[in-house]
Amino acid sequence: MLPYLHPGEPIWIEEIDRFEDGGRYAVWIDDADEDVIKRVERIGGRLIRLSSDNNAYEVRLLEHVEDDVYRDAKYNFSVQLRIRGRVIYPPDMARAVMGQVLDFASALLSRKGNGS
Repeated sequence: MLPYLHPGEPIWIEEIDRFEDGGRYAVWIDDADEDVIKRVERIGGRLIRLSSDNNAYEVRLLEHVEDDVYRDAKYNFSVQLRIRGRVIYPPDMARAVMGQVLDFASALLSRKGNGS
């Protein structure tokens, strides 16, 4: 996931077997037969989008078939995909910045409510 993650850089994964919408996840895909870090986004009820911060890798659209079986929308073949966990460190910069902005706004609003 260059430029975000570099080879050998440590990451922390919260082990879960499904994903919330959006975010970076460690996933196992049988056609690569390895765990990879991808951004995972749900599109509608049956599609998920896998993307990388590294533009050398193409975006994949997968349609859920059953259990952990998905159909690759572009190449029309089935793959198994398993969510290994959510990346919690290093933090996703966009989410981290937004979290700081929301914390700051909340602190300002609470001070204003206290008559400060």
